[in-house]
Amino acid sequence: MKVKDFVSGVLTGVAAGLIVNQAFEKLNPKTPAERVLNDVKEAFKKRGLLMDHGLS
Repeated sequence: MKVKDFVSGVLTGVAAGLIVNQAFEKLNPKTPAERVLNDVKEAFKKRGLLMDHGLS
């Protein structure tokens, strides 16, 4: 294997990885954990399944 071919393969792999990563993040944006927790607490409160003990 030639060094030129190896470097070309590595660069192609890195470029493909970056493109896939950007596409994935665009399709599935990350939601902060605090927001998810607050949404779940609100849903439980609406259904009356969670008593508020002053804990946040």
